[in-house]
Amino acid sequence: VILATSQFFFVSGAVNLHLVPYLNDQGISLGMAAFSLTVLSIAGGVGSILWGLIAEKIFIRWTLTLAFLISGVAVFGLLFVHSLTLAILFAIAYGLSYGGLVALNPVVFADYFGRANLGAIRGLSNPFQLAANSTGFLFAAAVYDINHSYDVAFIVLSIAYISAGGWMLLAQPPRRVK
Repeated sequence: VILATSQFFFVSGAVNLHLVPYLNDQGISLGMAAFSLTVLSIAGGVGSILWGLIAEKIFIRWTLTLAFLISGVAVFGLLFVHSLTLAILFAIAYGLSYGGLVALNPVVFADYFGRANLGAIRGLSNPFQLAANSTGFLFAAAVYDINHSYDVAFIVLSIAYISAGGWMLLAQPPRRVK
């Protein structure tokens, strides 16, 4: 669970920081690229509500796995964004799934480990998540500086989201010892 959620922080920090410059490199004006980020944020708010409702009906592991997979496909889709229309479609798709990942991140720990241990578990997981968050955007920047393109970064970030979905599938809830 820590590995999957840390990968979320790694990718989301990179995508959120580099989205506007990437879209600008694709010929979209800075104003419209910033507007795309606004659309992403609004879709994220809606996504948190939707995924929260889904998580009430479906086990959190499956819900998070699906959100990771959709996010991974959306980030891969950035490679094909060359117009404002496609940027907005990306922002909506990614925003909806990203919002779910933001909302469900603390929920998975509560569901897996219980509220009595939530402080200790979150205290253990946060350093990994924060370290990942602080390196994802540096990774994307380094790839851009080396290649003068974000393509390799977005492929790796997409794979990271998809593998996070795999980690969630493998993450069995702990068994209670009596």
